[in-house]
Amino acid sequence: MTEPKAPQDHKKPAAQLEAEGIKTVDVEFKGLTLTFPADADDWSLEAEVAMEDGLLGKAFRAQLGPVQWAAVLAKKPLKRDLMDLNVAVGKALGFESPGE
Repeated sequence: MTEPKAPQDHKKPAAQLEAEGIKTVDVEFKGLTLTFPADADDWSLEAEVAMEDGLLGKAFRAQLGPVQWAAVLAKKPLKRDLMDLNVAVGKALGFESPGE
């Protein structure tokens, strides 16, 4: 018996998300412009669960997809940098503080 395939929206390029009507926001991080769905309800379930578990790296890797995540890793971020990214994404989504 084969496993059903999970949706892979989080691996779609930002332009494809926008073409499908999913509004996005751009977030600046270490000289990069990263694109995220503007509505937290459009984030992948994998990213949501990782966020709930406090695993920021895993959450952002799941949400950004392989191309954007590779660009992030090329910047050699530290763990503390991911918290800065989390705050920036939260602000872009309209939250006043992380975890809201």
